[in-house]
Amino acid sequence: MDASVVVSGREGADQWQVLVARVGTTDWQVLEVGTGKSVNIHFTPTAEETGPIQLQFRVQLRLNNENYGQVSDIVLATLNP
Repeated sequence: MDASVVVSGREGADQWQVLVARVGTTDWQVLEVGTGKSVNIHFTPTAEETGPIQLQFRVQLRLNNENYGQVSDIVLATLNP
């Protein structure tokens, strides 16, 4: 399952991480790292997940390989196979 993430207001950050967790969990995982304005992501569902999947996304800015500022608000998305 593929999607694009666009991040504005990156201030002085030189990179950012896309974090993802399934809805109803707090198991946040780094899905992708970006350095520009956008990044394409690929999410691989489990074998049991055969239909649409609801995911939570958030972004953590980074500067010099360290977290920078606060993590973003959570954005909910439904990915369809």
